Amino acid sequence: MKLYNLFFIIISLCLIFSSAEKAEEVKENATEKVEEKTEEKTEEKVEEKKEYEFPPKSYIAELKYGTRCPEADPKHPYEVDEKITRIDFHTNSIVLDINPTIETHNYTVSQTCSPFFYVKYTKGYRFAVTSYEFRGTYHIDEGIRAVIKSDNTDALTHVFEGPAMGTFNIKDELDWTSGWNRPHHGRFEDGKLWFGCRTDMIRISVGVKALLNNRLNEEGSGTLVVKDFSANIVWDKCPPEKERYIPTDEEVIKASIPQPPKKPNEEIKKEYEEKQKLSQETKKVIENKFKEDKKKE
Repeated sequence: MKLYNLFFIIISLCLIFSSAEKAEEVKENATEKVEEKTEEKTEEKVEEKKEYEFPPKSYIAELKYGTRCPEADPKHPYEVDEKITRIDFHTNSIVLDINPTIETHNYTVSQTCSPFFYVKYTKGYRFAVTSYEFRGTYHIDEGIRAVIKSDNTDALTHVFEGPAMGTFNIKDELDWTSGWNRPHHGRFEDGKLWFGCRTDMIRISVGVKALLNNRLNEEGSGTLVVKDFSANIVWDKCPPEKERYIPTDEEVIKASIPQPPKKPNEEIKKEYEEKQKLSQETKKVIENKFKEDKKKE
């Protein structure tokens, strides 16, 4: 009996150790699966945070300030970082004055400055302007209105109402998802308007419009100064182009041969009814002939 009990105890211990080993294996497998899922999620997050790609080569080939922009320092007309993600224009300040002695058009004095530059870069890349910045000062009496606005987009219009004085540093984020009128030649993607694919040189325009209005106080005075302005740019690799379908020689020949005009629906319906009627008549003739042959037999 004692031997039987001892044998039973040994079997029980073996089963316990076996169960423990299986539980450990299940635990290890579960840990491995969790680690795999964690790695997958981490990889997905890395892909989401993927940075934009810059062209290997890019440089400003030409810069023009237009006719209404103040003269710039020929030795230092602009400042740009290495990858052309920001460009600062250094013109002489745009200065607007309004007072009772100055002749105005519709109670307004204004000036628009829209310089543009050409950028040469590695083909297969594109760019998008993400924001504009304007910096300057204003000093206006009561009833005088000062306005700053981008000349390139229908972005926000910034208005200062007198009496007021101070400095401004305005940044307009170009959010094309908010219903602005987008140029037709750009490609809208990821909330940005992209340009520049299929070429290796593009023109970027950056403009500012400034004005003073004294409609509410013709005897008042005001000064508005735009000292400088900037454009912020992002670059990325162009998406792969869709494969263009090339027609076969037979398709080209068929397309070049004049096709007969399409029949009107009434005529098609009439032809269909005539065919159906003829089919029924033919069927009757065959049935009658079959009956006659049967009688003769």
